[in-house]
Amino acid sequence: MTFHNCYLIRWMCGLVLFTITNPVRAGFQDEQKQRTRQMAVYQDRYRELSTKYVSQLKELAVAAEQSGFSEDAIKIRQLAIPFDPSKIQTDHLPREVQPDLPGRLPNAETWRLRLQTLRQDYAEKLYLLSRQLLHADFPSAAYGLVREVAVANPDHKF
Repeated sequence: MTFHNCYLIRWMCGLVLFTITNPVRAGFQDEQKQRTRQMAVYQDRYRELSTKYVSQLKELAVAAEQSGFSEDAIKIRQLAIPFDPSKIQTDHLPREVQPDLPGRLPNAETWRLRLQTLRQDYAEKLYLLSRQLLHADFPSAAYGLVREVAVANPDHKF
């Protein structure tokens, strides 16, 4: 066997291997593109939920401040700081349940009920989104949302 024949055989083997593995590689790339698109949809949904929640909290802070509850308005504005998933979150998770609101609130304090409802609704929507992420095989993203659920509503029943 001459050098030329060995080279030709190697070249043909390489061509056969390339032909066999190329569809596999193409399938993998298609799957990656699909997962990227899928994650983009979930990220858009999260941004939509988060933006709406932050906007509602800011409106509520104004209402609390107008009712004379300046310190509470500051706390509400702190809740309105968007969660940044690119940073390691150091928020301590609450250790106690939230106190129940009295049955009848004075008109000036009805914002408290609205705050509680906003936090519960937001936490529930995030929890449902985290379940979708988990079922779509994005467990890290799902965990991040569950952590945010616990911050938004420490009393959430998983």
